[in-house]
Amino acid sequence: MRRFVVDAGWIFALRVINLPLQFLLFTLAARLHPLAVIGVFAVFFAAWSLSRQLGPCGLDHAANRFIPAFIADGRAGAATRFEWLARAWVAAVTVAAAGAVVLLVLLARRLELLAIEPSALMVGAAAAPGYALVSLFAAQLRARGRPRAAQVPDALVLPVTAALALLGWHVLAGSSLLGLLASHAIAVWLTVLLYLLLAGRPGRAAGERLRPDDVRAIRRMAMTVTAAGAANALAMQLPVLLISAILGAAATGLYEGARRFAQLGTLATWAASAAVAPMLADAHARAQHARLQLLLAASSWAAFLPALAILLLLLVAGPQLLSLFGPGYVAAYPVMLLLATFTAVNASGGLSSTVLNMTGHADAVLRFSLLQLVCIAVAVPMLARLWGLEGAALAVLLSGVLRDGGLCLLLPRRLDLVPGVWSLRGPRLLWQAYLSRHRAGPAAV
Repeated sequence: MRRFVVDAGWIFALRVINLPLQFLLFTLAARLHPLAVIGVFAVFFAAWSLSRQLGPCGLDHAANRFIPAFIADGRAGAATRFEWLARAWVAAVTVAAAGAVVLLVLLARRLELLAIEPSALMVGAAAAPGYALVSLFAAQLRARGRPRAAQVPDALVLPVTAALALLGWHVLAGSSLLGLLASHAIAVWLTVLLYLLLAGRPGRAAGERLRPDDVRAIRRMAMTVTAAGAANALAMQLPVLLISAILGAAATGLYEGARRFAQLGTLATWAASAAVAPMLADAHARAQHARLQLLLAASSWAAFLPALAILLLLLVAGPQLLSLFGPGYVAAYPVMLLLATFTAVNASGGLSSTVLNMTGHADAVLRFSLLQLVCIAVAVPMLARLWGLEGAALAVLLSGVLRDGGLCLLLPRRLDLVPGVWSLRGPRLLWQAYLSRHRAGPAAV
């Protein structure tokens, strides 16, 4: 338990420090560019977010499960070899995918189906593989128990470099979509280089080959997690694309501004999940059911309480916060509240997907993620046409209730566990652990 608190604390603290940097970067972009340009940038940002989530091909989640297992089994060389093979694979796949997307968009432009400058498209596509590698490097370092090294480049170096590059471009060449995209591309590849330095060179032990059963297990988990992650990532980014097609670029810019604040609550959820995932896998491998339940309860409450606090903050001060992006963004206040409620719902039940992934039940996460994606694809266009941006945000909220609520209900049947938040047993276990710790002295669970 102490390791979870320390690791989650570092990850959360660095992400909290990242908050003002991210808002400074987006505020700078919003102040320097028209709303329509921010709407186009939101589409690129959605593609980069997909690259973060899908580009690692599930090997980031596999790292959390298999790297600690290899090290515990005395096979440090296998862990290192897995890391470098994963990096090579992710780089090759994402570069090929980005190239294919560029060719398709250029073809659409030639057929006069899209209007976008080729230079902006090339620069935006060049950033995508970098975001995938950043996500993979961070997961590998977390799996090795190095949360600070995992988060500092992504949380601090990337946004600061992007902001400086954006200011430099503005001073030298003025504001443009190309400059906005180029600043992020420069920043993400400098971050990748920093991660390479932190990871270090592979030692002699890295020559150890992975066993066939290792490869099969890694491939099976990576494929299932990738499919589930694809459904979940598309569900998160599809509303941006649908809103852009149905309501236009200005509405997309408003949605992106509202989402920036609404997603603040995801920081705690992400930090808790990133810290607890290797511990859940370890507890499951050792058949420590009580520890598994306690970790689930602690991480769920650690994710939910900050998300709830942020929802209450936005309820009171939402218009003032949105006005930081410009007076036109205040119209997105109802959208922001609906999306913040979705974030709180996800925080209350999102750790269910983590524990299912780390215990060999990724198939269940895949099914509910696909259900969420179908809900988004059907409900967002329908409700957006009825109630505009508010309708699209309501569809996102309903899809979250469907996925995370369903996974919480599945826990007792698959693992004989109860959800950490939506059960009285979770707080009771945490109180008992607190009393036991203070009676017996500090000890790790």
